[in-house]
Amino acid sequence: MTSSCSTTQDDHVLTPEFFQKLDGLRIESSTLEDVTRALQQAKDKRSELQRKLKTLQNELRTTRLFCKEQRDRIACVHSHWFYGTTLFQPQLWLRGGCRGKI
Repeated sequence: MTSSCSTTQDDHVLTPEFFQKLDGLRIESSTLEDVTRALQQAKDKRSELQRKLKTLQNELRTTRLFCKEQRDRIACVHSHWFYGTTLFQPQLWLRGGCRGKI
């Protein structure tokens, strides 16, 4: 009685479809082995790029503030009665005046 029961189970398990399924699962398993490591690498790379982005955004903000300050300074000097006159600025005498300095 035992042998007939095990024979039925063996016949059911040892089919070509079973081995094809088993091979497919082994291939899928081997492709998923590096998923955890790849995920951690992707997270590390993302963190690194976010730090770089934050640094670049800070640099951009600083540069924009500096440019605005320089534009305001140029506008002030260009239209100012004292600083806009080349006569009162010896450093500009041989450089083309205010426009030459800009």
